[in-house]
Amino acid sequence: MMIRRKIMISIMKNEDVFVLLLEDNPAQYTLLAAYLEREQYKVLLADCIKTFHSLMKAEVPDIILLDLNLPDGDGLQLVRTIRLVHKIPLIIVSSRDTLTDRVAGLELGADDYICKPYHPRELVIRIRNLLAYKREERRTSLQAIWINDFSFNETLCCFFDKGGKEIKLTAGEYTIMAALLEGRGRILSRDQLLDIAFHRKAYPGDRTIDVLISRLRKKFPLQPEDPEIIETVKEFGYRVNTAALR
Repeated sequence: MMIRRKIMISIMKNEDVFVLLLEDNPAQYTLLAAYLEREQYKVLLADCIKTFHSLMKAEVPDIILLDLNLPDGDGLQLVRTIRLVHKIPLIIVSSRDTLTDRVAGLELGADDYICKPYHPRELVIRIRNLLAYKREERRTSLQAIWINDFSFNETLCCFFDKGGKEIKLTAGEYTIMAALLEGRGRILSRDQLLDIAFHRKAYPGDRTIDVLISRLRKKFPLQPEDPEIIETVKEFGYRVNTAALR
């Protein structure tokens, strides 16, 4: 497992972009990282899914570049997992050039798909265009999702109460709440939530998710007229109550 951090400071710091590159081929990541740094990007490298998850917990990137052929799992499944929680711009960069793989990657939520071999300049242009599009999309869209009298600011990655005070959540609580909101009423099983929040499977008698859901319900208290925010679907899992969304 390897973590390498390389930073090149941009003349205009507010234009710095943090790129998380998941690539297990040393020749590929060395070449691409060097090129991105010359273009004033900050680059963080991971050579496996385990390292990728560790880096995501430490710092959320502006964009993800992701290979599909990885030593500890399949990149397409990782795209699915990322999209359950995050809307981070994501480009698949892979030697898998079949129509089936390209369509699957895009259907699972990748914003773009570029096949190897490619010229680094082309990838940089795609990164620039995608980030510009996403910035404009965020600028013209509503910044907050309301759940009863609570708001979720997706840009700040924070929840606030009616008075504007931030609701303090642990990383696990935040990840689960964000995943349920992203699902918009879709049922997520305990196994799915465990995988999203902690990247592990349940062990016999595991009540981790139930405990976190209980804590979330206490942190988002209901008024008498409020619909329940997190619904328990017996024998299946949990979902956000769409009646609470506005």
